[in-house]
Amino acid sequence: MLLREANDVGVQFFLNTTASEVQHDTEFTLRTDHSIFRSPILVIATGGLSIPKMGATDFGYSVARKFGLKIVEPWPALVPLVLLTRRKDVMGALVNRRLTTVVAAIVATLISLLNIFLLAQTFGIV
Repeated sequence: MLLREANDVGVQFFLNTTASEVQHDTEFTLRTDHSIFRSPILVIATGGLSIPKMGATDFGYSVARKFGLKIVEPWPALVPLVLLTRRKDVMGALVNRRLTTVVAAIVATLISLLNIFLLAQTFGIV
């Protein structure tokens, strides 16, 4: 659904493109490894840093800092947090009990599945 609406208004997608620099004078200039783009408005939707294997970088945070925007420092996402809090070497006396970790893993799995379902529904896959 979202892709269809984007295509209807002429949105262009540039996949496998790395943004390297953003500047602003009277408009934004975005340099990528393929081209230079100019626009009066810039929206950065790069995702978070929780899953670097999916290509997540700190680019969005770097751009926000460059333009003086306030950043709330990122905190581990739900799944890494569940995995981290079960480690005694990290948490010491505050380590989760086994039952807490099992329940948290089940809840994290349900939340992840719900997110996948909602993304699939949003993009018209389901």
